[in-house]
Amino acid sequence: MQQNNQQHQPFFKEKWFFILLAVSFVVVIVSVVFKLFTPPTPKLAPAQDNSWQGITPGFSDLADVQAKMGEPIKIEKTTFGTKLQYRSKYPTMPHEIQTNQQGEVQFIKQYLDYENPENINDYQGSFGEADLELFMLNNSPLKAYIYLDKGVVILAHSSDGAVEQKWYFTPTTKKAFLQSWGKNLSKKGSGPEEFNP
Repeated sequence: MQQNNQQHQPFFKEKWFFILLAVSFVVVIVSVVFKLFTPPTPKLAPAQDNSWQGITPGFSDLADVQAKMGEPIKIEKTTFGTKLQYRSKYPTMPHEIQTNQQGEVQFIKQYLDYENPENINDYQGSFGEADLELFMLNNSPLKAYIYLDKGVVILAHSSDGAVEQKWYFTPTTKKAFLQSWGKNLSKKGSGPEEFNP
């Protein structure tokens, strides 16, 4: 019996390198196979002020929107990309999500639920002073408080500060905002005017 043990010891002493190499090879193969059959981890949008329903402009795409929001009530192709509309509490004013030609979310317009009122003072307390304060065109009672670095516009009634809409976009410069999402805003609220960004 002792001789039998001695005969096996030299085999392991001489072949330890090949055994270790074979075990390593098996571990690598199992790892690769496991990785191939493991579903990818879904990308998570960073927690940002310009996110709505888990959708973030500049990060989310059309597939994310449809996965989180379901089927829109209307899809419209635009020169910019695709506009999706979803029901809000206001039957004639749906939420809007605008993507570019590549299907990346660029802009969101949310109409707030009138059952859970918000006030501009709440936002000014947490966001600070707005980068721009403009009005909707045609003497609308809404004033737009624009936070360029946060990618958020809060539209509130001038009279009492009640928030009606929130717009979300990728943080940008004053000039880029006014040429895109802010082109229907005005300093006076009476019509388009020339801005000096």
